[in-house]
Amino acid sequence: KKKKKHVGQAGDRIDITATITVVKAVDGFYGISYFTILENSEGDVFKYVGSAELGEKGQTITMKATVKDHTEYDGVDQTVINRPKLSK
Repeated sequence: KKKKKHVGQAGDRIDITATITVVKAVDGFYGISYFTILENSEGDVFKYVGSAELGEKGQTITMKATVKDHTEYDGVDQTVINRPKLSK
């Protein structure tokens, strides 16, 4: 099993190619927010919560995003991202 690790430092703008493993749309006070978990080929996990719809579960996408924070969930390191911009 590959070692999952945090990617980048808070504030860094990084390139990510990863597969979407979880997508949930949540209707809140400010409209729909998307909770998205992605995993790249090295096994690193990225979490995004925001208004951008990045794709569907199982889809592999390429994007630029800003590292917001580093967290851990169930013993898995997660890199929290924001301001994603999908590559064409």
